[in-house]
Amino acid sequence: MTLPRYVRARRESYHYQRDYPRKLRHLTSKKTFTYPLQLQVASATVIEIQKATIKAEEAYQRQLLLISNSDPDALSATDLEKAAADFLRKRGLVAGQYVKVARDSDISAKEEQEQRQLQPDGYDYADWAVPEFQDVVHKDHVGEPLTLQDKIVAEARQKLVNKAKSKPKTLGSLWDEYVHYRGIDPESRNGKKALKYWNRWISLAGDTVISG
Repeated sequence: MTLPRYVRARRESYHYQRDYPRKLRHLTSKKTFTYPLQLQVASATVIEIQKATIKAEEAYQRQLLLISNSDPDALSATDLEKAAADFLRKRGLVAGQYVKVARDSDISAKEEQEQRQLQPDGYDYADWAVPEFQDVVHKDHVGEPLTLQDKIVAEARQKLVNKAKSKPKTLGSLWDEYVHYRGIDPESRNGKKALKYWNRWISLAGDTVISG
């Protein structure tokens, strides 16, 4: 199988690996961007690899924007969602992970009786998983402007405890679901044409947040 550019097999699974541009390397501690495609060498199909590679390339471009730009509005609503998902992935976390956490029923009964918290809840676990969130809260409290990274941190933390945040909530973010639902091959001629029309529609309608 001929693999897409920058895709390599490592430890029986595929990874996207691409060096950062030389002009940006002083802004990052790593020379190479790595994104696991979460596909096994023994079973992955060509289509699966192509689709995963597209997502990896998008993540690479978001990372370039992140390390070279602190403008809090540099990312669209959809890209902010995806950047937050990238943030969680790097830490081995997933959206909605702490919506429900294990709780001791006896302690819960005591909490109800005494009207005070005696055991960690989902928000506590989320704060421990994303400690940077406390700095974001402090900045917001004192009126200090938030950076692009701050907005990503806040979005990622909320995704851990908010069920609604764990699902696509912007028009642009629905493209992946649409592709899956219609069985579209993003690399095919028709797939690229559909994406072109989709992006054109988003540019006109705006990448707005979906309510409900």
